[in-house]
Amino acid sequence: MITCKDVISFLNSNYPYMASFSELSNNRDNIKSNQVVYNYDKIKTAIFKDNCRSADALLIKRNINLIEFKTGFSSLDENLSDQIKKENMLCSIRLKACESLQLLKRAILEEIDSNDKLDPKIKITFCAVIDAGDPAVADDAYVDVVSGEGKKHNTSSIKSKASNIDNILKSYRMEMKTPVKAKKLFYDNTFVLYDYEFDSQINRFK
Repeated sequence: MITCKDVISFLNSNYPYMASFSELSNNRDNIKSNQVVYNYDKIKTAIFKDNCRSADALLIKRNINLIEFKTGFSSLDENLSDQIKKENMLCSIRLKACESLQLLKRAILEEIDSNDKLDPKIKITFCAVIDAGDPAVADDAYVDVVSGEGKKHNTSSIKSKASNIDNILKSYRMEMKTPVKAKKLFYDNTFVLYDYEFDSQINRFK
């Protein structure tokens, strides 16, 4: 079985591209963490140039965590032009989630050992981090929109931004039914964080 140590060893030998969360987010006003992780976008560029999309950061602990930092939501209004921009950003997040997973499987895990699989105890998570605008407003509306741990609220456009992302990521948490058991078709887990809370929520990545 391929372990997280195997993945780390492979990346350190072949794609040792590292940066802090703060650097990768391009959002240093709200994301100040100096924790160093893999620059997943740079790994992608080294392998495929610009022929596919990828998340910004790869954090490997007991599990494998892909993290996409997406700005632009806080400046959007509800006119038609901004609605189109928002839809384009949502599609971009979904595309990055899909192609990031393929990059991990095809260009990393299969290169480590094409005849073996990732240890089933290791979970693969995708997290989208979006800019929330005014944290005071977001605090009132915030709910953990993709973990299913909180109640739904419809009182804020801030909340609706995260809900929209939740909706496009739901398919990546779907379970495929087999004669023996159900298993996840894409990611084991997906969730959304706001930029202003990211630093305090890093421990969610296991």
